[in-house]
Amino acid sequence: MNCHILKLHAPVIPALDNNGVLPPELHNSLLIVEFKCWDNPLVGYTYRWTLDDWHYEGPEKSITEQDRAGDTLTLEIPASSLTPGIHSIGYLVRNPTSEVIQDSPAVQIIINPAP
Repeated sequence: MNCHILKLHAPVIPALDNNGVLPPELHNSLLIVEFKCWDNPLVGYTYRWTLDDWHYEGPEKSITEQDRAGDTLTLEIPASSLTPGIHSIGYLVRNPTSEVIQDSPAVQIIINPAP
């Protein structure tokens, strides 16, 4: 069984301001999450977003032959999955052979209640 530990990069959420706040005008939009692909990506590994360290949702995306270490990968979180408050957003990677799952570092996001 391959239990290679991946060096996962923390995600970046371009829509956030410098304080980690999602601007109100974007509360009803898809939230784009970006991260750098890890070293030696293997075709078939999958990744998906995480919310508050446990909530796994959305479609899994797969590493393809075109994906290279350092490439920017993206995930989309629907607005309906985000509620007012402080949340942590990350992603997980799954090895399809061993079924081993590894979580990325997470980033904090603040969604203020609508005025």
